[in-house]
Amino acid sequence: LPGCGKTTYLRFLISKITNKKVIFIPPFFTDFLSSPEFLPTLINDGGKNCILIIEDAEKAVMSREDKSSGSSTENLLNISDGILSDCINAQIICTFNTDIKNIDKALLRAGRLSGELKMEPLSVQASQKLLDHLKDKGLIGSHKAVRAMTLAEIYNIEIENFHVEKEKGPVGFGKA
Repeated sequence: LPGCGKTTYLRFLISKITNKKVIFIPPFFTDFLSSPEFLPTLINDGGKNCILIIEDAEKAVMSREDKSSGSSTENLLNISDGILSDCINAQIICTFNTDIKNIDKALLRAGRLSGELKMEPLSVQASQKLLDHLKDKGLIGSHKAVRAMTLAEIYNIEIENFHVEKEKGPVGFGKA
């Protein structure tokens, strides 16, 4: 789900990586990962034994039966476990907000996928614990968790009615 902490977790992981180069790949660029223009960057020392990070990678990981992924998915397959992977030896981290059942089955097979982490809203108890912690640090006021909450909801709890449509007034020349 959006707002559950994927990017925050990636920032944490990246901060712990000291022995590899981390390369951020924008989602739109996944079509060109194996293009003649970009491939030398990955094959030369700059990309070898690195970690490629693709946030919001729906286009690159969706099932090829969907027809919209095409070369993006095939490029990830080749880089992750094809002949190209022998040249690059890269690890790939992808984040996405779609259900795992929509992901191309070839990406999920044993030997290609080394790990999966599903980010979900915090339980009511964990949400309250984080709200209390943020209150104790003076970052927010006092709030009560009445349901499971995402990290985005908790850290932005002080912003009232962020996504609530405002009531619209009359339009035209009539009396209000």
